[in-house]
Amino acid sequence: MIIKGEKMKIDKALFIGREITKIIFQKESLDWLFVFNEDAFVRVSTPWRIIDTKQIRQASGDEGHIYGLPKPVNVAKNVMEMLKGKKIIDFNNDIITADLVFEFEGGIKIQTFGNSAGYEPWDIQFKNGDMYFATAGGKIYREKWDENKRIVIEE
Repeated sequence: MIIKGEKMKIDKALFIGREITKIIFQKESLDWLFVFNEDAFVRVSTPWRIIDTKQIRQASGDEGHIYGLPKPVNVAKNVMEMLKGKKIIDFNNDIITADLVFEFEGGIKIQTFGNSAGYEPWDIQFKNGDMYFATAGGKIYREKWDENKRIVIEE
């Protein structure tokens, strides 16, 4: 099923209770892949950051920088340590920009923020074939794939 792109809210229930089980930085494309309980993932192509109740803890742009440390920053490793055992307690997408916010136990949030009027900032895929993707203008499209990997179109 392809649903015409629109300003929509994604159902919070799709993420509440999930944990991030893996984060992968795709160096060639500069995309970040957040894997949730091995049956869903979010690919982020725009900047993102992780914050707590006091400060920005890490950001996608920190990857590989030295910052006077003995070795380059490994953002995926650092964020996984911060999120270990923490479940998502809230999820939201901005209706104008399509920016995403995942809130975890302990007051930690991951925030994505679009930085282009021309590129798609993220896509979300679930093992059951449901897929959402945002366009640069903030519209969100929803697709559904059948068991043969064909898009199911409903009028």
